[in-house]
Amino acid sequence: MGNPPALHHSRPRVPAFPNQESPMIADFASWRSSVGADKHQIRVALRDGDIVGWVFVRGSRNQKAELAHLCVEPSSRRIGVGSALLEAALSICEGRASTLVAGTEEYWTSAHQFLEKVGYQLSPKAADGRRVYSKTIIAPSAGHTQ
Repeated sequence: MGNPPALHHSRPRVPAFPNQESPMIADFASWRSSVGADKHQIRVALRDGDIVGWVFVRGSRNQKAELAHLCVEPSSRRIGVGSALLEAALSICEGRASTLVAGTEEYWTSAHQFLEKVGYQLSPKAADGRRVYSKTIIAPSAGHTQ
């Protein structure tokens, strides 16, 4: 499986590989400084100094935080990057929310499979037809997430 990805808070360099996700990932990595760091958080995953993924968590409302975006560069999928980013998202939420919620489009079947594989529960569909998944966050005093 190789080395796990490193998660960073600073602005890494734009990936060397040409793909449609690269500019978006770099934009989100730099966008963190313009949003309220106490409400919204972004984490990026690096491999060999290049951004290979990112996760964006929107602040808590009514003890629910939103997994607004999760993106992993295609050649970095299935090696633990997405799982590491989801763990980072859960860590962001500890002490701030009791549930992390993720909405997906109906056609994103790979996202559905991934979220279910890592323990997210399918909730009733949202009014707009999206699939909604959620995961309960155990308080930091318990020492772990479920």
